[in-house]
Amino acid sequence: MDDLNARLAAGATPPLRTIFMGTPEIAVPLFEALIQDELITVDAVVSQPDRPAGRGRRMTAPAVVQAARSDQIPVHQPERLRDVRSELEELQPDLLVVMAYGKILPGWLLDLPRIAPLNVHASLLPRHRGASPIQSAILAGDEQTGVSLMAMTPEMDAGPVLCTRSIPITDDDDAGRLHDAIARLAAEMWPEASARLVAGTLQACPQDDEAATYCRKLTPADRRIDWSRPAVEIARQVRAFSPRPGASTTLAGQPLKILAGTVAPSVAAEQLAPGQIVAVDPDGIAVATGDGVYRVRRLQSAGGRPLSVGDWLRGHALRPGARLGE
Repeated sequence: MDDLNARLAAGATPPLRTIFMGTPEIAVPLFEALIQDELITVDAVVSQPDRPAGRGRRMTAPAVVQAARSDQIPVHQPERLRDVRSELEELQPDLLVVMAYGKILPGWLLDLPRIAPLNVHASLLPRHRGASPIQSAILAGDEQTGVSLMAMTPEMDAGPVLCTRSIPITDDDDAGRLHDAIARLAAEMWPEASARLVAGTLQACPQDDEAATYCRKLTPADRRIDWSRPAVEIARQVRAFSPRPGASTTLAGQPLKILAGTVAPSVAAEQLAPGQIVAVDPDGIAVATGDGVYRVRRLQSAGGRPLSVGDWLRGHALRPGARLGE
């Protein structure tokens, strides 16, 4: 890290030759911030290959690729990074800037930039290193989250941090809203980081490994609601998977997604089984949990559209005593 801080303290003469690596929508605002930054030039973009998407499963370019093509930036979409090694080495970049690329980078690529390989991670490191930081922050009940700009090392998300930006997490925030807020935050952070990099005032600070937490790639099992858990935890789970793919349960054996709701005021539900419907009205469906009551506000039946409870009840009969999760 001493070598890194020595390079940072030396400053840099703009424009800095930069390779950007990113794939999904969350990385687009940062990419656009780099394009608009007069202190750097984005000489190439590396992203994941086109994949089938949507109901028609049509081959679709990643969001970053679409943005790069509109800005007429050269794009590489290799299945294997070594297939574009010679092209990237020819660029002799000063910086490698990465956000949500989607694969672990090999050592030769981390060693490629003259100054540093930089990664923007969607959490306040060392908290929530790993693949699902936005959802994990909600699931953990964190009161704030943010973005961290770090120098990349072979160990995942463990490199020294150069700067951070934070935002609060409210009870109204779901993963979709936090995703968009963090994307904007990354773009807002970049101009200051770039200016400090050129001026030689950017400094790398080691992470506290003892304070680190880790989050893995989430699976469909993580979305399944266990109604025996407390209502507060279920509310976090619903928010963590909303608006897509949605927390899941069943009603009369049929799949049902729960997309929004709140912890309801305490009612006498102690004698009810977890998942049992306590009350039904157009404003919500009250469901008994292991501790408290959760009030469903928005849901989606299999093959249907996301609906408010009032709209959903127009096409479905539901009475107290029915049970979710069976």
